[in-house]
Parts: sequence; C-alpha cells; structure tokens
Amino acid sequence: MGRAILADNSCMKPTAYLVITTVPDEERAQHLALMAVERGFAACAQVQSPCQSFYWWDNKVQQDQEFPVHLKTNADKLAVLEEFIKNHHPYDVPQIVAIAIDHLENQYGNWLNEELKKH
Repeated sequence: MGRAILADNSCMKPTAYLVITTVPDEERAQHLALMAVERGFAACAQVQSPCQSFYWWDNKVQQDQEFPVHLKTNADKLAVLEEFIKNHHPYDVPQIVAIAIDHLENQYGNWLNEELKKH
C-alpha cells in the first residue's frame, strides 16, 4: 500500500508526500507552515480552515478547535520535515501523518522536487 506498482511487478519508493499536522491556533499554523517552506523542508504548505477535533487525552475524550496544516515534500526531505515538526510543535504528541502521493501532475511534481533541491 502506498507504493507504485510497475509493469514488471517491482515496487518503487514513493517520491512525494502530503504531510498533515494540526495546531491549536491560526497564528501557530501559519508560523509552522512558513518556517517549513522557508527552511526548504516543504515545497509548499496550506493552512486549512479550523476544524473540531475529538480525541483521547488524560483518560477522557477531549474536544478542541484545531487548524490543519498540509505540507508537500519529497522522500529526501520527509525525515527532516518530521523532525522539524516535532521540534517546533506546541503539542507534546503532535499528529504527523505522511501520506504517499500516488500521482502528481508532471509539471507540479518537477516544480516540487526542483524547489526542494534548492534548499
């Protein structure tokens, strides 16, 4: 799962990822997104509209408003982006979900990889 299958049935490592995290407020979401792009860990990032999150914490169900942040990166930068998020996230246990992208439009994929090579 998450790997492109080639005609000869061999597997290829995904080259691009959508990384998703959530933060408690818009200011922190914008700051995290901007720093990740400026440092070259992500080619681009979007701060999404607030959402309501429900989760277990301290042995009870919590409900909070959060701001999802979507970041696009490649396989070469995935580990450093994850470490960056861990080190700059306000939560003790941040959500960091990396989804392998099965398909990118060719020009967009080239742009993403070229921008990440520059930094």
